[in-house]
Amino acid sequence: MIKFLGHASYYIEFDNVSLVTDPWFSKTGAFLGAWHQFPDNSNIDFSWMDNLDYVCITHEHADHFDLDWLLQLNEKTKIIVPKYEDRYLTVMLNKNLPNEVIEVPTRTKYKINDKITICPVIQSVPIWDDCSYIFETPRGTFLNLNDMKPSNDDLNWIKDNFDIDYLAMQYSGANWHPIVYNYTEEQKIKIAKKKIKLKYDNVLRLFESFEARKLLPMAGPACFLSDDLYHLNFAEYSIFPAQDHFYEYAKSKGYGEKTIILLPEDELSVCGKCLKKLTQKNLKSECFINKKKYLDRYKNDRIQIINSYLDSIEVPDYELFDLIKERFIPFIRKNKFYRDQIDGKILLHITGPITEYIIIDFTDPINPVKQFRGDSHLCQFEIESKYLNMILTH
Repeated sequence: MIKFLGHASYYIEFDNVSLVTDPWFSKTGAFLGAWHQFPDNSNIDFSWMDNLDYVCITHEHADHFDLDWLLQLNEKTKIIVPKYEDRYLTVMLNKNLPNEVIEVPTRTKYKINDKITICPVIQSVPIWDDCSYIFETPRGTFLNLNDMKPSNDDLNWIKDNFDIDYLAMQYSGANWHPIVYNYTEEQKIKIAKKKIKLKYDNVLRLFESFEARKLLPMAGPACFLSDDLYHLNFAEYSIFPAQDHFYEYAKSKGYGEKTIILLPEDELSVCGKCLKKLTQKNLKSECFINKKKYLDRYKNDRIQIINSYLDSIEVPDYELFDLIKERFIPFIRKNKFYRDQIDGKILLHITGPITEYIIIDFTDPINPVKQFRGDSHLCQFEIESKYLNMILTH
């Protein structure tokens, strides 16, 4: 059995051995309560959880690495991670969980049982630590590319060693550009439409390059349920289109028959006609055809949890100037590379109970942090004190 659990997570079980990849079920969402699973997957059937044999994690981004959920695992469940040079993910798991952590080297097959093998492929161009997992199963070979940006070398190695039946990959944007930048709304819309089209075209190009049989768009989008971000679900300048939007684009390019839309708890069948029927059924779901009503109810169900979590974050009742000096002065003094690359001043505009304007000057290794006195600067960051304080205090 291969079952979709939402976002980038799948449940795979053959011969009574089971695994889950990239779990994200937390009701506080991810990234300080900003991103939430779409559609909601927090109330699916978890009856398999106590007997789960493995969890496979690709990377530490919070929408793929749900520590709250991992803390509920049976201690016998083993956790598989790629063997990155930076062992941050492994160290974090060992620090927080009693479970055995297994590091598997890139491009190495790890045998789960007689029916399942798993092979991580670490992104060879390290924009950040990320990897894909290739699962060989009786239902076919399943490439979970998630957020990975494969190089031509990665792509060719996978093609040379595997015959891909299902390609699951991120199709939606995953950052705050252009949403939080100081553009006009017209500029934001133009940028967003261009980014969406580039993303879609890249997904279809990779699908063709891998010569996979079916395309499973996933790992997005997030939805936004907190009061301050809720409007982004409907903003024309959002880079977070839903699966139905991607399907229509894929269909217009001739990929409609090969694109499968799964919702949480859908099973990946080998029957092509069944998958086509399931896709058409899912496209009529309320989360797509009546998104506003669906999200209003979703927000109402979760907002108390979100607000309670956000209220638990400490709001400093003191200025952050000294902490900024403590962090940035030694960093700038020691790093000529960053001084040369940035070669200018950055303005921090700190909001909250105490408003501060602080200059960080990468051209001055002696006294780089100072109060703003109208200095010209390359760019400005506006950030709430409670979030900046979290960064400064690690």
